[in-house]
Amino acid sequence: KQFKKQVSVIDSISKQIAWKKPQNITRRLAINWRVDAEVLPDYLRINYGFEPYEIVCRWAQKPKDGLVIIEFDSTPTQTNSPLNMMLNDNGKVCELVRNEWFLRAHDEYPVIDKNIPIQPQIQSSYIMSPSLTCIRVRDNLEILISSFSYQVSRSQFAASSSIKFSSKIDYERSRNELLKITMNGYEFFVLIEAGSKSLAFNANSYTASGKSRIAELAAPHARATNYTNENSRTFMGLAADILQNTSWTVLSEIIDYVLPPLAFSYQELTPVEALKYLADSIGAMLITDDENQTVTFTPVWPVMPWATDDATPDVVINESLILSHNTTDIISPLHNVVLVRGEQSGVQCKVKLNNTLADKFAPDVTNPLITDQQAARQRGSFVLANAGNKEQNDIRTKIMPALPPIKPGMLLGIQYSDSVYKATCDSATYSASIDTQGRITVNQNFTVLKRSV
Repeated sequence: KQFKKQVSVIDSISKQIAWKKPQNITRRLAINWRVDAEVLPDYLRINYGFEPYEIVCRWAQKPKDGLVIIEFDSTPTQTNSPLNMMLNDNGKVCELVRNEWFLRAHDEYPVIDKNIPIQPQIQSSYIMSPSLTCIRVRDNLEILISSFSYQVSRSQFAASSSIKFSSKIDYERSRNELLKITMNGYEFFVLIEAGSKSLAFNANSYTASGKSRIAELAAPHARATNYTNENSRTFMGLAADILQNTSWTVLSEIIDYVLPPLAFSYQELTPVEALKYLADSIGAMLITDDENQTVTFTPVWPVMPWATDDATPDVVINESLILSHNTTDIISPLHNVVLVRGEQSGVQCKVKLNNTLADKFAPDVTNPLITDQQAARQRGSFVLANAGNKEQNDIRTKIMPALPPIKPGMLLGIQYSDSVYKATCDSATYSASIDTQGRITVNQNFTVLKRSV
């Protein structure tokens, strides 16, 4: 004889949360077990707001842990009764204060200065322990390589890389794989795309080229698609739409704005090409975090060339760390004003440089995504920052714990004696090689640009 049995179980849980009064917060979990395994939702009630003043008492002098010496002033007697001792109370101090379990917005706390530059100390000698390792990300299989090069610039959406393998087996194990190369403790991800072999008597070599991990969103790893925004979307909302159904997320260091319907559309673009199109429209670049798979929109000039004197550099490199330093002058027309306009649903703005006559016009800029004054201001600032004479400095130095890899967009301070000039990193190359005797050499070459007066 078949029949159904219904069972109902209700469980209640109370939990205290330290930063509120215990009687004001309760957590109730109600679960009913039925034939269809129905589960009721979990509710959490939180009372928020300023905690009223209350009297808090504390010990005037807190006893410390340690050795206690007891002295008796009477003759001991034989007794089976326990000995009772009483310690005098040190006393308490009570005051009327607010509850200290949570942080209040109206309190004054010291400001933490996050703009502290990385500045290696000046030393007469530096002890180096270079290292170079490579693993296959899929299964952490170790791959032996003899040289590695990694190039990245502000104009690229993905870094390019070249690797020389120690053997044919390592070469075969790396084809079409994602590799993680660790160089002096800093990690680089490379997606191997094309390999090559050179066979000669007693001199076989196996090399491969690839790109950084963001290449997962480019051809041939991702297919091209079409897109049109049917509804109003913010700039970063469009970027998030492009990355739907991928393992990548988007972050922003730009000023967001709203685009009207049908303002943004493209045909036959891969996700990363669409992101690059978005970034170029407002004078931004893509900074990727391959480990966490994030893409950040940041201005091509995080610090404008005319504002570097008052800015705090990200890294200060002294002359004792510089292996070579070459300077080249770049001659370019000087502009102090530019007209930036959209198209059907766009705006038209005149962007000029402060404290100038605004009499030297740059070529007009037209882009369908210029639908807001913030977009025009960011794109116009990019155009004016590129104008004018620049001084290009090519610098070679080491990579070590006190001096991390210099990345495009960083503001650097180059120190010689008591003078420091500031410049923006435009491109960088990191390289490592192992010679036949097993000695490892690790270098970084980067190009910085500064305004030429």
